[in-house]
Amino acid sequence: MISKELMSLSDMAQELGVASEAVQGWHRSAPDDPERSSTPLSALEAVAAAMQIAVPEAESKEPQYPRDVFVAYCKAVGYMDEVGNQAVGFMDDAGNVVPPEQIDHVKVGRYLPVSPTIEPGPEQRFRYYVNHVSEFTGLPIETVQRYARCERTELSFPAPDGLDEAGRPFWFLQTFSMSLSDMAEELGVLRQTVQKWHRAPKAGRARPTTPESALKAVAAAMKMAVPEADREQPRYPRAVFVAYCKAVGYMDEDENLVPELQARIQQKKRGRWRPVHPTIEPGPQGRRRYYINHASEVTGLSENSLRVWATPGVQESGERSFPAPDGLDEMDRPYWFLETLGGYKTRRKRSERMLPAEPKNADDAGGSAEGASSDDA
Repeated sequence: MISKELMSLSDMAQELGVASEAVQGWHRSAPDDPERSSTPLSALEAVAAAMQIAVPEAESKEPQYPRDVFVAYCKAVGYMDEVGNQAVGFMDDAGNVVPPEQIDHVKVGRYLPVSPTIEPGPEQRFRYYVNHVSEFTGLPIETVQRYARCERTELSFPAPDGLDEAGRPFWFLQTFSMSLSDMAEELGVLRQTVQKWHRAPKAGRARPTTPESALKAVAAAMKMAVPEADREQPRYPRAVFVAYCKAVGYMDEDENLVPELQARIQQKKRGRWRPVHPTIEPGPQGRRRYYINHASEVTGLSENSLRVWATPGVQESGERSFPAPDGLDEMDRPYWFLETLGGYKTRRKRSERMLPAEPKNADDAGGSAEGASSDDA
């Protein structure tokens, strides 16, 4: 129910303990400045419009607004929390909480809300600012600020969902979570493909690195909660989706879609595939995963040989000391870390130095064949 109580600009200033010229700024029409807002209305009128509340007294000599509009404005920009209590203050650029009495309220847009604010209107979604986005994505505030200014639009980091009534960029939480359909659409694959990443592997299937679903395993490696993953319409944080794509080869380290894979998707090629470049392990270490094709380049062994050495059980035979894969990725493909392959190269070079010199009249062809069998055994 809408409150019929009206408040003058002086009433608002007095209740919040701010200078009257600050509230005058909320009442005046927004300046023609893209950094401020896309609405030609004043901040208070824009809130009233979002709430579908008429403000006939706003244009009078002594302007007045319904109290509900004032409260919604305060919740939207960070003066009040979701239950209507005054907030503890705002955040400065250094991440320090500044109490209300030390805030320059005329320039409140220079500060950040301590907690997410509430969008005015029927949906009342929470607005997340650069400090909140930095916290749950793990990115530095400076990086998020660059994204907020769309300075790196070639990357897949989402643009802000809007500017608030004080001109500050914000995002909705849903922007940072994705449905299975969202993921499929961004990659250009079928939704059934993404569903496989969401489902746990079938009973008895050997996937030692991911006993749960591939997406949940990535989230666990990143120590990120996925509270929406088990809902009827599952959603995952965008950061988990990006980390998964980097881990299996859909995205490169800059979060760009890998063109070679996109061509494969467009041509509707089926069957197993290997990433063109080493991928990035999800989690804090972010090590590179080298697949059979990459390991072949590093060690000089043929891909067929490496495929044999990646087969479970071969290592136990004791016939050769080539290192077992460091793990299976989220698509059950074996991989090695570079230090594992590097250690093998060192041992191999040492053993080659210890071999006796070949006779001067050694058959070149035979020597080449022996070298090949040594690599491919």
